Amino acid sequence: MRNFNEKIPRAICVNTLFTAFHLYYEKGYSFSGEMHNSWELVFISDGKASIAKDNRIFNLTKGNVAFHPPMEFHRIWSEDSDFRLLVISFSAEGEALQQLSNGIYSLDIKGQNILTEIVEEIYQVCDMNRISISVSDAPPLSIQQIITKLELFLLDLLQAGTSDKKSDKAHSAQQFSKIAEVMNQHICENLSIEDIARLSNMSASNLKKICRKYVGIGPAKHFLRLKIMHATKMLEDGHTVTEVSQHLGFSSQSYFSTVFTRETGYPPSHIRTSNNLIKI
Repeated sequence: MRNFNEKIPRAICVNTLFTAFHLYYEKGYSFSGEMHNSWELVFISDGKASIAKDNRIFNLTKGNVAFHPPMEFHRIWSEDSDFRLLVISFSAEGEALQQLSNGIYSLDIKGQNILTEIVEEIYQVCDMNRISISVSDAPPLSIQQIITKLELFLLDLLQAGTSDKKSDKAHSAQQFSKIAEVMNQHICENLSIEDIARLSNMSASNLKKICRKYVGIGPAKHFLRLKIMHATKMLEDGHTVTEVSQHLGFSSQSYFSTVFTRETGYPPSHIRTSNNLIKI
């Protein structure tokens, strides 16, 4: 017999909107990259650009949309094309969300129009501080309509199936994937640039060149960022600051706390007590 009191499961539940913007960038634009504890939707409405998603590189063209899950390092740039970029960052729950982070999706005209309408409606009903969203004075009904439209957009993508773009197979992109793999496999160690180069089967000079191309920073800085990403996940899972600093090979808890605060703007204890947006 069916239980009529059974709670209806939610595949996706959007809880908060953080940012929304639609901007134009000229060719040669390069964003150094970031990590934060929110979901981020990136849509190319015109032109083309490349993005780094942890250890993968994708080439995006008009109509492509990508998703970055919380605490995934990501970067965007364009070497030979102007492009228009639409971004929405949000917090959400639901196991189905993870399926969206695996690749790149192509939107038809209807999907592109819906996404553009969502951003336009956010600008109409919300107070905007630069690109940050404030919903405190917005009509509750209007906000719920926007959230519902975003949830339906995400559900439609999931029902459409898997993503249709593969990661960049260029030799340099494959080299970057190898570098990222090495860093993640040795995240608990203190590797020098020479160590990373040796484990990646390349010279130190080539290592620096590849990292600069795909993440916009040197290998030592990128390795540190990956450590901070792992640290954040461990703290969210309930590990103590001491446990995290020891696991990731920091010389002391105080040094780890200093580095973490410098890179994120918040002390490690903040991760365990707050859901605020953290950018790196």
